[in-house]
Amino acid sequence: MLLVTKNEAVAVNKGDRSVEWVVNVAALSQPKFVWYGPNCTVLQERDEPTRHKVYTSATGTVTKLKIYNISMADRGMYQLQVRNKEGEEWAYFTLNVKGEARFAMVIMFT
Repeated sequence: MLLVTKNEAVAVNKGDRSVEWVVNVAALSQPKFVWYGPNCTVLQERDEPTRHKVYTSATGTVTKLKIYNISMADRGMYQLQVRNKEGEEWAYFTLNVKGEARFAMVIMFT
């Protein structure tokens, strides 16, 4: 099984609109995905509105985790467990959340 990821560590600001991780998977048999948030909370696909959106393609070749309306509580390590007949793989992602900007600076040249 092969996991292809990008942006394992992401830095965002509190209040940012969203952040997303996309993982492509190459496997001989269809895998099962489990996303874990900070504190080992299981993040699942849900029909009702939520700030954490999990998506898995019907073919099992792509899975995504998208977090909306970033808050300080979202910071930490996220984990993806991928299992199938051939075994198990893990991918790890870190979300660093900075506080909101306290001021905006404009530099002008005259």
